[in-house]
Amino acid sequence: MNMMSRTTIRLIILLILILLISACSRGAAVAPTSTPESIPTDTPAPPPSKEPTATPAPTDTPVPTDTPEPTATSTPDTAATKAAEATQEAEAAMATIQEDLNKVDLELPPGSLGWTQTESESIEMTGGEQWIFEPFAEDLVAEDFILKTDVTWESTGGLAVCGFYYRSEPNFEEGEQYLFEMLRLSGLPAWKLTLLEFGYWKKDITPEMTAGAINQDQGSTNELIFMAKDGEFTLYINDQRIGTYFDYAETRHDGYFAFDAWQQSGETTCTFENTWVWLIEEE
Repeated sequence: MNMMSRTTIRLIILLILILLISACSRGAAVAPTSTPESIPTDTPAPPPSKEPTATPAPTDTPVPTDTPEPTATSTPDTAATKAAEATQEAEAAMATIQEDLNKVDLELPPGSLGWTQTESESIEMTGGEQWIFEPFAEDLVAEDFILKTDVTWESTGGLAVCGFYYRSEPNFEEGEQYLFEMLRLSGLPAWKLTLLEFGYWKKDITPEMTAGAINQDQGSTNELIFMAKDGEFTLYINDQRIGTYFDYAETRHDGYFAFDAWQQSGETTCTFENTWVWLIEEE
């Protein structure tokens, strides 16, 4: 066994030597050059990512308080406003009317307010024999009524007249109407009721009458209250009852109003203020 092992080993060694010698005799083989692989350049490392900033937590949204219900704004009612204003004006006029009638112990009869004056009206005249009228309460046709007005007169000439038309036809110049006149002439405090037609005298309801209640002083004011009922006319001047007078024919039953002024010469002004008309209801 030992002999065989050593022989085998020797043979192997010999074989190796032979092979080595054979290789050396052929020359050493040049190892092929290897194609160098391109060494990639270092890829720059990406910049470090920024630490994300912390997103601030949303603040608490305040809970809305209860929005009060809007107060309803009413659209102005023009008609209602005018009606309220008219009511207030009527109430104020009624108080004035009652106060005026109390001064002459006259009770306010059933009826309604026909017209009240808001601004004074003046009629100015220059020259001889001048006659001027100015309609008032122009849309009012009155039958039975109470009229009150304050008349202030100034005159530099002779005879001057301040007064008013009532129950007139629409055409004051050509129609028919009643006329109340208060005359200003030194020493003659007079008044008169007349029926006119076409601007001329038609008949007297009263003759020219004097009344000590009339104040004739320059610039003086006379307060007149006049009541017409059917053919009966009652006159008050400066809180004094002058009397009741009649047109038994009852020529004019209704109609319109106008302020009236006339002078003989010089310059005259008749001013009418605080005028109202109360319409009396038929009984």
